[in-house]
Amino acid sequence: MNEKTKAAVVAGGALGLLAILTALASSAVAGAGCCSCLWPIGAGVLAVYLYTKKSTGPLQISDGAMLGLIAGVVGGLIYLVIGIPLAYVVSRAALEMQIDQLRERGIEMPVTGFLLFFLTGIMSLVVYVILAAVGGLIGVAIFGKNRPGAAPPPPPANYGGMPPPPPPPAGGSGYGAGL
Repeated sequence: MNEKTKAAVVAGGALGLLAILTALASSAVAGAGCCSCLWPIGAGVLAVYLYTKKSTGPLQISDGAMLGLIAGVVGGLIYLVIGIPLAYVVSRAALEMQIDQLRERGIEMPVTGFLLFFLTGIMSLVVYVILAAVGGLIGVAIFGKNRPGAAPPPPPANYGGMPPPPPPPAGGSGYGAGL
């Protein structure tokens, strides 16, 4: 596994773990779910940071986006496979009670509780991928500067449409001659 993939998988694992903990905490603590949109951005930044610690080459914007994208996919899949079933087990009774209340009012739900959780997990996966890619771009802006090999190449000789300056005259007839 190359360094880029390794950094993204570690950051994605951290994202998945934090997403699971946030989902479990949100069933007990009101407002804890508000952090769930910050974790993917942080995972993208973390992936870029981990990659820059091991890499010495220049870092491109596309590298940051790809690192964040991979971290978002890994974290979203971990949350989908582990977090959604755990969250369903923890809050199944409350969800079923809310669905029963809707049915009493004449509103019929076309999906079951677990399917509702699974669809939420799929949407979370998509949002995690997008936000983690944005986090990767932010990480490049933070950690991509002042790296060895990151200096841009010099501009071409006629940069901006200006012709190159003429060579100095031969024979010492320039400024300061005769002093």
